[in-house]
Order: sequence, then C-alpha cells, then structure tokens
Amino acid sequence: MSSYLITSLLPILAAFNNAMPSVSALETVDDTSRTMARELLTKMSQSENRPESWNTLSTVMELSFGMQRGNQTGNESEDVKLQEQHHDHARRKALYWLCHQDQTSLSEYDRSQSENNSNSNNTNISPEDQHEHYLLQRYALATIYFATSGTSDSSSSSSSWTSCAAYPSDTPCELDTSRYLSQTTHLNWEGINGNKDKVVIWLDLSSRNLTSNYFLPMEVTLLAPWLELLWLSENPFLEGRNNLPEWMGDFGNLVSLSMYRTGLTGPIPDSMYGLSKLTSLRLYKNRLSGTLPEDIGDKLSNLKWLWIHGNDFTGIVPSSIGKMNQLEGLTLHGNRFDVLNLEDELDEGENGEKGVKAILKGNVIPREVCELRKKKLVHLWGDCEDGSLEWIENSDAVGSGGNDKTEGYYKVLEGVRACSCCTKCFPRKMDSKMNLGSDKMLALN
Repeated sequence: MSSYLITSLLPILAAFNNAMPSVSALETVDDTSRTMARELLTKMSQSENRPESWNTLSTVMELSFGMQRGNQTGNESEDVKLQEQHHDHARRKALYWLCHQDQTSLSEYDRSQSENNSNSNNTNISPEDQHEHYLLQRYALATIYFATSGTSDSSSSSSSWTSCAAYPSDTPCELDTSRYLSQTTHLNWEGINGNKDKVVIWLDLSSRNLTSNYFLPMEVTLLAPWLELLWLSENPFLEGRNNLPEWMGDFGNLVSLSMYRTGLTGPIPDSMYGLSKLTSLRLYKNRLSGTLPEDIGDKLSNLKWLWIHGNDFTGIVPSSIGKMNQLEGLTLHGNRFDVLNLEDELDEGENGEKGVKAILKGNVIPREVCELRKKKLVHLWGDCEDGSLEWIENSDAVGSGGNDKTEGYYKVLEGVRACSCCTKCFPRKMDSKMNLGSDKMLALN
C-alpha cells in the first residue's frame, strides 16, 4: 500500500455537538466507532450487488478508521489514491456522526422488523436487507456532505452549502426535516428520492455550491447499484483535478446524468461510455477535454439528450452518433473538433430540388449525424462558419474617448452556418476575444 494511505491512519473525530473536538480526542478511535465501521465493511462484503470499486473502498475505509487488515491490493490508480487521501477527514466525520449523533439509523432496524411482522410493508427485500441499504446509504450521503464542505457544527459558519445544510441553520430550506443530517429518514432530505424498498434512486445536488478539489468521495459508489438519476450541475467549485474517476462506470442503472457548469476538467473516463441505460447526458460548459470514442453511438444508443457544448473536446465528431436513433437534442458547439470541410447541398428550390453544392467552411458534423434530423432529432446546435463574425465596438467606450478593441462584442452575420442541418449556430471558440460573444447564437430553423 502506498504511503498516502498509511498517512491516513488518523483516528476519527470526537464529538462536535456544539464545538469542535479537542486535539486529544483526535488521537483514538473509540470502540463504538470501530464497531460501526466493522458493520459497514461486513455489509459491503456480503452485498449481492457489490461493484468492483468496493474492493478499493473497503481497503481505504479500513485504513481511514485504523483497521488495516493487510488485504490491500496495491494496484489502485494514483488518482484514486489522491481522491481518497483528500476525503479521509470527511469519512471519519461521517462515521462519527453515524455512531454518536444520528439516532435515526440506530432505530431503523427495529422499525423495519416491526413493519415486517405486521405485514404492512409491500417490499421485495427483507428487513435485514433494508437495514443494510439504509445504513450504507446514510453513511455514503453523510460522507458526500462533509467532503463537499458541509458541516454539522452549529458553532461553525464554514459550510459552503447554500441550501439545506445541517448548519448554519439559516441556509434556505423549505423544511428542517429536509436538511442534510436531520434526524429523519434521508429519503426526506432535499434532492433525494427512494423507491418502496427505501433505496436511494435519485440524488440531485445541483446548485448547492458543492466545494471539492477531488470530485465526490468514493463512498458515492455505495449508491451505484440502484441510482437512476445523478445531478451535480451548477456547482462551479466541484472539481476533478484533471479527470473524472473510472468508478463512474459503476453506475450502470443511471438514466440521467447531469454535471454541467462545474469545475470538472480532463477526459471522460472510458468506463462512463458503458452506462448504456443513459437517456440524458448533460456535460456542457465544463473544461472537459480529449476525444470522443468512435463507437459512442453503439455504446450510448439510448440517449435522447447529449449536451456537451462549451468544453475542449478535440478530434473528429464520431459518425456513430448517427446510430443514436432516439436522439432529440445534440449540442456540439464551443469545442475544438476537427473541421471536416465536406461538400454539402445548400438550399432547396421551390419544387424541392437540391441547390448548388458548396464547401461548408468550419463544419464538424458528419453527414450520418445530419441524417438524424429525419428521425427524432429536433435540436442540433453547432458552430457558425469561419469568418461569420463581425466585431462591434462598444459605443459607450468609443464615445468616452476609448479605442480599446476589447470593449465590444461579436455579432453573428446573418445566414451563415457551418453545417447545413444545424438548427442553431454559435461563434466558434478561437481566442479570448471570441469568447466575448460565446453566448450569442443565430437560429437557423
């Protein structure tokens, strides 16, 4: 095991009911916390839906809680190691909260048994399995909360969360029972929905001001076997330090994944292209880079919405996207895709005959993708043609005696587009001045 994990042998935080724990309280892991940690690890090892990433997570948890059993694999990626080192502090906070502050999880097992004995709960799983899911998911959600700068300390104002934080209590929240870490079932917490088996299937953390340099903690994979919706959008300080983790591929039941307008960078991991149940993938306006795989259309054939504009993707737009027969919306503009310069037909005559052929300057969209316009594709947004922008100086700046060319904006010239089948075009990403007009578009219906 690498040195970073050995350095994570810090004990769990002690109490922080109304104050942070003393330094001496940080030096040991109490017996109650150790017992709870063993229970979590046992439930993970016995789960029938255990994804591969839980092997690494189990080892990291053992080390974080001072329970190393010498079964580390030694082949974890450096990126995973860094992420887990970063989240050790949150992991110990979550365990302490679960053991010493959270009364709901401790009573859930007795309540589920009572419901089962009265035959009042029409579920597909046993009370023991309900408790397993409940405990692991509650621990996972608490770890996510602490790892993204949430706090459970009523004397602290350091939480970055802007809604439904545990503390400070003045963060907006419709109901106090909807706050994270509230003493009620976590299925009542804002942005969480579950099924009749009390399993979390929706997690919406959009617009919370989540703050993390290393994305979410690996504990989020404890939700992976059941999660159908994951929304993390509009969190500009949620970063990934050069790449999303490969364990994103564990979320095989995801139908909707939204991570737009965040601080995420780097390439999309190959594992994410295996999320074949996805119907909506929205990753626009990040700093994602790299190329799209040629077989993306085969792997993500159920997509209805693919919004990836405003990133730094390069290479050729795969023609296999044309196999996404369910696609209704596709946005590709604002990237750095290779120009195809295909000869295409322009304008139809009055009787439907084709017009003249011409080279569409700056076109990045293959003909196979254009063919989807004859099926369900309604929204296809691409770049405008090279040379289609006119610089408009800011009249106020000029009138005040300033001649600085940076004071102004780009205007899209009428009737110019880089592909004949696009429904809207946007100024191409070229330089800093070009970005001044990046939110302007030309509708080409």
